[in-house]
Amino acid sequence: MRRPAVHVDFRAKLAVFALMFVLSALLIHDVSVCLAMLFMTLYLCAQSFYRAGIVYFLTGCTIAFLRSLPGVEGITILLPDVLLFAILRITLVIMAAYAMMRMPPGEITAAFMKMRLPSALALPITFMLRFAPTVRGEFRTVFAALRMRGLLSMTHPLRTFEYTLIPVITRSTVLSDNLAASAELRGISNPGIHSSLRLIRFQKIDSLLLLLAFGFSAICLYIDRWVMT
Repeated sequence: MRRPAVHVDFRAKLAVFALMFVLSALLIHDVSVCLAMLFMTLYLCAQSFYRAGIVYFLTGCTIAFLRSLPGVEGITILLPDVLLFAILRITLVIMAAYAMMRMPPGEITAAFMKMRLPSALALPITFMLRFAPTVRGEFRTVFAALRMRGLLSMTHPLRTFEYTLIPVITRSTVLSDNLAASAELRGISNPGIHSSLRLIRFQKIDSLLLLLAFGFSAICLYIDRWVMT
C-alpha cells in the first residue's frame, strides 16, 4: 500500500524553489550539485513524485559523470563542458519547480492572494505554472500521432522537429485561449475579495521542510567551498 503524499504549502514550495535557484548559481563542484539533487529527490518522493525525482537524479548523476571524463579543449565525450555544466544546474532548478507545476491552479491562486501579491505578478506566474503541464501533454499527444503514422525518424531529425513543433504551437495557441476564458469565468479579474474552497495554511510540515532545506543547502555550500577545494 502506497504511503499518502505529504501536502506542502505553495509558499513553502516557492521558498524551496528560490533557495535551489540561488544554490545552483553558487555551487561550483558537481558533487555538491548532486548532493543537493539527492535532497530534492527525497523532497519529490515525499510528495509521491517518485518517478520524476528518480529520473531527474539519475540524469544529474549521468551529466556529472560525463563531465568527469577527460576531454580536449572543453569538449567532453558528447557535449561542450560548459553546456553540461549549465544543464546540470538547470536540472536542479527544474526539480524544485516540478512540485509547484503539479499543484492545482486554484490552490496556487489562493496562495498568491494570501501573500497579497499584485495581480500583475501573480497572474502570469499562475498561468505559466498551469500552462507548462498542458504543453507537456500536448507533446505526448503529437508524438503518439506521429508514431502511429510512422513519421518519427531519427535519420531525419529536422523533419521530425518540424512535424512536432508546428502542431504543438498551433494547439498551444488554442489552449492558451481556453485557459484565459476559464480564468475569466472563475472571476480572476474581479477587483473584489476572492474566496477559495481550499484552506491555505502554513503548517508544521512546511516549517520543518524549510529548516531541512536551509540546513541541507548550508551543508552543500560547506562541502563545495571548504571540503572540495
